[in-house]
Amino acid sequence: MTFPVQSSKLVRRSCWCRINVVDRHTGAMMGGGNTRVILLVLDGFGWAPDGPHNPLSEACIPFISALADRSPPVLLEASGEVVGLPAGQVGNSEVGHLTIGSGRTIPQAAVVIGRAVAADGLRGRLELTRVFDRAVEAGVDVHVIGIASTGGAHGHIDHIGAVLELADTFGWGDRTFVHAVGDGRDVPARSVIEDLSRLIGRGARISTIVGRKFAMDRSGRTERTASVVAALTGDDGLTPVADWRAAVQEQYDGGATDESMPPIVLDGPRIASGDEIVMTNFRPDGLRQLAAALVESGFSVTTMTKYSDDIAAPVVFDPGVVEDTLAGVVAAAGLTQLHVAEREKFGHVTYLFNGYTQSLQPGERHVLVNSRTDVPSFDRAPEMSARRITDELLAEIATGETDFMVANLANIDSVGHTGDYDAVRRAAEVVDGCVAELAASAREHGVLLVITADHGNGECMREEDGATPHTRHTSNRVPLWVLGLDRELAPEGDLRDIAPTCLDLLGIEPPKAMSGRVL
Repeated sequence: MTFPVQSSKLVRRSCWCRINVVDRHTGAMMGGGNTRVILLVLDGFGWAPDGPHNPLSEACIPFISALADRSPPVLLEASGEVVGLPAGQVGNSEVGHLTIGSGRTIPQAAVVIGRAVAADGLRGRLELTRVFDRAVEAGVDVHVIGIASTGGAHGHIDHIGAVLELADTFGWGDRTFVHAVGDGRDVPARSVIEDLSRLIGRGARISTIVGRKFAMDRSGRTERTASVVAALTGDDGLTPVADWRAAVQEQYDGGATDESMPPIVLDGPRIASGDEIVMTNFRPDGLRQLAAALVESGFSVTTMTKYSDDIAAPVVFDPGVVEDTLAGVVAAAGLTQLHVAEREKFGHVTYLFNGYTQSLQPGERHVLVNSRTDVPSFDRAPEMSARRITDELLAEIATGETDFMVANLANIDSVGHTGDYDAVRRAAEVVDGCVAELAASAREHGVLLVITADHGNGECMREEDGATPHTRHTSNRVPLWVLGLDRELAPEGDLRDIAPTCLDLLGIEPPKAMSGRVL
């Protein structure tokens, strides 16, 4: 497949035919009948030139290849300031879906918390003050759980450090302990020794270390979460290690990375009944499963941001609910909608896409497809659950009853994080087949199909040395096509433009709250 470098002067024209569309300026139907729209997010599908590091360019993806040749895509910015992140920071699935669904730039928790840390080191944050007030009064320990890296996608090691500094101001530094989650995705695969050494240099007391594959599982593998809870609480039967660096190195020597490390316990306090827990991840999806398990076990948990409507835990930085989202405006117009994804990305097309709420609106349905749990990682099953998601959409298209559908195919991103070049290529081939089927059905039933992505990842699977796996997101732009519509499209834009464009296709005037434009 060839990924051509696009000129900003080109005008894209969408494909296959003209069907019924409402002219939002005149209100007249263009052909009669109701327009239906599918928004299909190919998670992690970035746009990059062919090259030896790009498995998408080697994949057999005839439908997307022909589509790109026939109709070059609109290229959308999906990183940095347009999605509410610091300039130059790569996008991710959380900010991608939030921006797509809201149609505007929403300052991300990474920025808000970073500013707070720089300004006052988290002093004055009411919920954290209450944590240490309770701990001091009851004479119990405080345990800090969070991703201990500089990646900045799910959390930041500096935020752990800021909580420790706050503990010192309460005279509780000696009673505050860190349970570090190794990253290995958003930073080089083996970084935790260096990162934790710096944190220990700042006075951190480490009690456990565990990879995000276990602590941040979001695919329903309850056995992984249970193993972490056992390690955190001392119910695991593991022997504490005297030298944590040697223990981590032993894991490395056995082929593990920071992501895939099973729990390592040090000779320090674990979480006991009555202790306080602070979870420093700001991205809600990663630690949600673990937070829910700890709360259900009766522990006092405080989270840096709201992880879920269903988790009864105080929140340090509450983002609030975003109004006038794509889903909200569709519901207000009296239209029906379906949101479908596998568990790995379900929260992205529901909680995040809808602006930090899981509440169903009139005419809105959610379909959760279980992720594969019979494999240790998705490179072993690059097809994931794409077939079932596609079948759900095909059935929905055929009924003719749903006006707007949004779905996520997680394969390219989730497999991309494994760093397995050939598995990503196979994942892309699975996705291409699903897109081809959906496009054929959409065409048959007169449905507009919007194909896009939330951020880059799968288009770069090797570091510059050509050998080291690249497991991180990229800052590459993402493509957008609108199939079934004969209109000229803008040559470029950003993720904020997707919601206004979908509303326009549905014949709905985008709300003023959306800063994106109709493409």
